[in-house]
This record gives sequence, structure tokens and C-alpha cells, in this order.
Amino acid sequence: MKSLGFISFFASALMLGLSFTSCDKDGKSDVTQPADNSDNPVWEVEAFLPSFCADKTVAAWYSVYSETDYKKKIEAVFLFTDSTVVVTKSKVYSQDDGRDPSREVMHEGTYQVLEGDFDNGALQILLPGGVSLRARISEGELTLMAVTYVRQDNAGIPAPSQLTDVFNGKIQAYLPAFNIDISYATWYQYVVQDEQKTKIEAIFLDTDSLMLYTRSVFYSSGREPAYDLLNIGRYELVEGDYSTGKLDLKFSEDAVYEATVTDGQLPVYDKTFIRQDIADLPDKI
Repeated sequence: MKSLGFISFFASALMLGLSFTSCDKDGKSDVTQPADNSDNPVWEVEAFLPSFCADKTVAAWYSVYSETDYKKKIEAVFLFTDSTVVVTKSKVYSQDDGRDPSREVMHEGTYQVLEGDFDNGALQILLPGGVSLRARISEGELTLMAVTYVRQDNAGIPAPSQLTDVFNGKIQAYLPAFNIDISYATWYQYVVQDEQKTKIEAIFLDTDSLMLYTRSVFYSSGREPAYDLLNIGRYELVEGDYSTGKLDLKFSEDAVYEATVTDGQLPVYDKTFIRQDIADLPDKI
């Protein structure tokens, strides 16, 4: 499934390019929040350390502050002694804007110190999907994807807090809405969930040997859900039926995966997809 790997890497790279933006164009950037002389304590913002990191020890952390006339924001990078890293963002809005504060995890992965230390050195950061990034640290300023974060005193590490959850829609597999009628014979899904997100991958097989492979990701951090059509291919039911049988999944002309379905479980590479009731097809999007 080489084409899927390339799509995944390209999508991850694009996501990173969009996500590591710390300063609004019409705002100002600094590492600390300036004094607020107003009588509105809700207008204060603090760096976000996720509650699932409460048992970790922070080796070093860095942050960058920005604001506009309606929003204050702090992005932070936390490096832990177990070689894991999280990049977070917290925002508060003015009373006139009216939106609730938000706290989200933008990225989570591992890091390695390539040279030097946390004040002057270089890091390699590995993110899911095989994405590898280099970060430079000079005089306590960490630069990652053109964003500069300034090292903060560990005595000022924020108290761990929960992610915000603003998604109120339906968490389900992604079934694309095409402008043609497709009669589906069966479908399978693979679900993985943690505190930050729920990811659902699904394989849909129609009655005329068409195969769709999709992914939907639902975040608990205020981000909108992500939907991807990973592959359109063909399949052949070689033996048995969709619950107990053999399938040839053709992800491309030269990439055929031979799968054996046992008791409704369809193993595809390192994932096990579970057969679903055809009456429970997800809503088309």
C-alpha cells in the first residue's frame, strides 16, 4: 500500500505546515502575557499542560504568546524526561467575542537531543506517520517549523488541565457522498481511541467489486473532524462469504492484499477490521 503511505506522509506534512503557526498577523508576539489592567479575569490565558501528562516530569518547556483585540493565545512545547513531547495551544476570547476558552493538543510525539542542551542545542522530533522534524535551540529560544518558542522557568509549569471538547456531532466512519448510487454489500471498521482523539478507518465493499477505504478522526481538542478517502480500489471474494472467507483487496493494479476473514474479523496489515451490520451504514458526508 505504497500509495497510502505517500498520501499519509503528504497529509501529515501539510497538516504540520498549517498547524505550527503561533502569531496572528494582526497581533503581537511575546513569551509572557502582559499585565491586564481590566476587571475581566476571564481575559487571562495560561499555557496548557494536558491532564494526561500529570504524572510526567517536565525536562524543559517553551512558550510563545500572541493576542488580537478579541483573543489571547499561548502555544507551548513541553519536553518530558521520558523523551516524549507535546505541543499545545490555549486560547481565551474577549467578552464581546463570547466564545468559551479552548485548550488543545496540536502534536504529540517523541524527541531526541542531538547535541547540546535545552538552552543551546538541537532536537529531533518524531511525530505519528513517520514525520521527522529538527528543532534548533539558541540562548533558550527553540525554533520549530519557523515558530520560535522561549524557554520558561520550570517553577512556572502550569497546573495540568483537561482538554476542551466542543464537538457535538456524530462520531462515525466516513462514507463519502458520491453523485452516483452505490449498493454496498458489507463494511468493516477499525477504531482506535485515546484521550485526544477517536480514529475510525473503514473498508466498504459494494455489490459490484468496488472497494472504498476511508478514515475519520474526531478530536477532543476543539479541532474540526477530519475526513479522508484513503483509497478507491477493487476487491474479489475468492472463497466463502464476508464473515468467513477469503478476499483479494486490490489497493492498486500492482498492490493486491490477500485477506482471510474469520468470524467477521478482517486483518489488513497490522489492523483488524470488524464487520458491521449493513443496516448500520454511516451517514454519507
